Amino acid sequence: MLRQVRRALVAAFLFSGCINVLMLATPLYTLQVFETVVPLGSIETLVILTLITAAAIGVLALIEMVRDFILLRAGLWLDHELGQHMLENGLKLGTPGAELNVNARALEQFKQFVTGGITVLFDAPWIPLFLVALTALNPLVGAVAAVSAGLLLVAALLQSRLTTRLAGESARAHERSEHWWTTVTGNALLAGALGLSPGASRQWEAFNRSHIVGAYSVGKRTSFVKAIARTVRIGSQVALYGIGAWLVVRGEMTPGALVASAILLARALAPLEQLVGATRAARSALDAYRRLRALPADATLPKVGSGEEAP
Repeated sequence: MLRQVRRALVAAFLFSGCINVLMLATPLYTLQVFETVVPLGSIETLVILTLITAAAIGVLALIEMVRDFILLRAGLWLDHELGQHMLENGLKLGTPGAELNVNARALEQFKQFVTGGITVLFDAPWIPLFLVALTALNPLVGAVAAVSAGLLLVAALLQSRLTTRLAGESARAHERSEHWWTTVTGNALLAGALGLSPGASRQWEAFNRSHIVGAYSVGKRTSFVKAIARTVRIGSQVALYGIGAWLVVRGEMTPGALVASAILLARALAPLEQLVGATRAARSALDAYRRLRALPADATLPKVGSGEEAP
């Protein structure tokens, strides 16, 4: 089942490449308007460029819809088929209920990442395309963009470094508190009759406090790194406009190239800034994927396209 989902992810990744190539339409349009249409005063050229750009934007929207549909269908199909497989095999093997609940949460985490957050990872590998385009406009502008992208990448790695261990400990503490809550509430009448309520609530409070302390620390570190990433992005835009204006005054860059550079820089840095916020989700999805891979295999697996309908 996971192998079939991987094929869908490869297709979505290729569609992401097409989306990022078509993203070049807007800066190219801006560049041509300032470089060709305005100097020549050609309305015919403006109309043609506008129609071509509008067509590119329409195709981009269509491809993005197809990519999102592929990811949505893959995630829902996996949730339906693998969820049924986990429950059936778990009952046959006598798997404890607590472990089945953990497996179900892992499946939910992986499904949510596939249907939403994974697009950040699909856009990130195409960042060099925009950096090359910026360098082609002006090497100094390309250098500013490359340094900014490098700093945001460092911020994403720092986010992973600072929060991975704490997030794991907090998640495990949360699982213990949920398991204890389920166990106690399942025997609520007996616990109340035997006078175990104070001890049971104190034990849950101890588990939950560990979760809260870990979550608080993770939240503080995440906010710190996100603030750094936001500062880098805003600072890079200011640096681009400042250096670009200097180049325009010196006659080494045109105003159209400056505007196009600003659009390209925003597109190049957007996936990296989003990656800083998506690091925890990506890590959780990877852990969930590893847990799902370790599940016992079924003898007969349904295949996508073999008559099975998505829910």
